[in-house]
Amino acid sequence: MIKTKGNSSIYYPNKENRTLSLSECVKKVFTNENDPVRKNLEIIIELRNTSTHFIIKEMEQLFTAFFQSCVLNYSQKLLSFFNIDITNKINGSFMTLITNVLDFKETDLLGKYGKNIVDKYLKMKKESELILEGNRNEKLAIDININAKIVKDEEKAEFTFRIAKDGENPIVLIKEPKDINIQYPFNQNKAISKINDLLKKRGISIKLNAYQYQQLCKYYKLYDNLEFCYPVLIDKNPRKLFSMNTVNFIVSNIETNPNIIKIAISENKK
Repeated sequence: MIKTKGNSSIYYPNKENRTLSLSECVKKVFTNENDPVRKNLEIIIELRNTSTHFIIKEMEQLFTAFFQSCVLNYSQKLLSFFNIDITNKINGSFMTLITNVLDFKETDLLGKYGKNIVDKYLKMKKESELILEGNRNEKLAIDININAKIVKDEEKAEFTFRIAKDGENPIVLIKEPKDINIQYPFNQNKAISKINDLLKKRGISIKLNAYQYQQLCKYYKLYDNLEFCYPVLIDKNPRKLFSMNTVNFIVSNIETNPNIIKIAISENKK
């Protein structure tokens, strides 16, 4: 606001010693009330105001998706408003939030906190669910829910496996649950978009397309490495999700060798 409208823009009219609240500034900068960036900020501001009186660690499960979007929105707006690329200061992978909150039952919360606290928690949970129901936008919240359970009826199964060294599909015993939403926030299109944004920021006049992205993933065997790629079934259709490591890895290799795309395509053909 100071940059575009001058110092006086952040003060109340005729009150030189009183600055506008954060909420009012957000409305003045993001004038469209349906802007997902504005909605995201308003949700987090409300949480900040609430947390001075009420916060429990289980709330992390409700708001991590909003926090993740806010971190990435901040990076993008810092660049567009002030031409500051935060990834020049810190690795982009550090902008990926990690949460280790496990599933729990509401009855567990009752025994731990009591009815008044649980009622407040459930109210916030309902409100966050209603917000996400009609707003599937990565600038509002990055959230992909993946659940797996063993079922007896094979017809109800999305996929099958056998517990044997020579089984058709190998499986891994999970000792610690991982939040796929956070570790792998990108599908292919979003990963390509993020890569192209970073290439543009670094002054590299290369715009990656889907074919080239797939060729690089194949060349570097990223599809087979859980550090970069996580295969899932969504509505019984195979999909691949990608980590921030994938984005940084590809950007770094293109920056080091601008001909790497041609090399990857050529080598893959062999």
